[in-house]
Amino acid sequence: MYEPNFNNKLVINKIKKALGFVGSHLSETKPRSWYTRYIDEHFGQQQHQLSKWLRSELLICTNQRYSKDSGICKQYIRNQKGYLKLKNLIKIENNTSFETEFVKEKYEKSLITKDFAYEDKSGRLWHPLQQVRKEYKLLVFTEFGLNYQYDIECCLPTLIYQYSQKLGMDEYLFAINKYINDRKQVRQEIADKTEISVETAKALINALFNGAQLGMNQDSSIFDILNGDQARIEFLKQDPYIIELRNNIKTCWDVIKHTLPRKSITTKTNKQRMLPISSKQKAGVYFELERQVLNSVRNYLDVTNNKYFLEHDGWVCTNEIDMYELIKWVKDSVGYNINLDRSVLYKSTISYPSV
Repeated sequence: MYEPNFNNKLVINKIKKALGFVGSHLSETKPRSWYTRYIDEHFGQQQHQLSKWLRSELLICTNQRYSKDSGICKQYIRNQKGYLKLKNLIKIENNTSFETEFVKEKYEKSLITKDFAYEDKSGRLWHPLQQVRKEYKLLVFTEFGLNYQYDIECCLPTLIYQYSQKLGMDEYLFAINKYINDRKQVRQEIADKTEISVETAKALINALFNGAQLGMNQDSSIFDILNGDQARIEFLKQDPYIIELRNNIKTCWDVIKHTLPRKSITTKTNKQRMLPISSKQKAGVYFELERQVLNSVRNYLDVTNNKYFLEHDGWVCTNEIDMYELIKWVKDSVGYNINLDRSVLYKSTISYPSV
């Protein structure tokens, strides 16, 4: 049975690299999809003994489904037992962590220059640094002077609601407005009633806006979010606020759908029936709206010479922003009213994640 040579410096460096990647990118509970080539980059080619051994120690494949044509990758979580074992065997100096050292080394040039090359795909700007676990990103950002973090509050509901209003929807939608105006309380109420986390409640609401079914459909994102818990799903289907929220969301999409290409089918009685718009189409609409706002924010940051890193509906930057000025800038340039959350990041207030 293969055992690596822990006295070999090259072997130790490869183990450190694999630990850094796994710790900074993978959860021990929440599966993520990864291309084989990306894993190979950090573990080595899988036909090599050390690479095979690292995979067995550090990765658990939770979904073997793979399709190159459809862009579907296998899903993985961190093998916590092996991860902790190797972290105890391999020491790191300077009172830091494998994870932050890995992230800093991999993205050091871009972090120094604040010049990040994004890939424009599916209406969004993507960068590998976005995939790093939040705790480690924040630690690294503070080391490179990106100390101000901003997020657009309730970005998805806000933009879908206002876009439907632009298209002529003139109803006051109480459930959506309640969520936009007091999102934290609404998420907490849903979390308390259904005994789920606040983050899960947030994901659930966003999924509803994107057209996910609330039922026992295994292809629905809500089914995954709630781990297929039928009792919770049935409870939510009967909850008065969720019922009203779903009706409000339908009102928005009933207006928006007329702007989208739609397919029809012939029924058994030879009648034409329009197919409903898909979750993919709904996500595409949101990504386009989000991108309009982000482009406006990006222009403002460039004009004010404020270096930044973008993350879809948020960003970190080097200088504090006049939020009222930026909100007006976005309204004037793309016509949407947004609100912002701000956090000031200091290294002394960010601790290394527990493992």
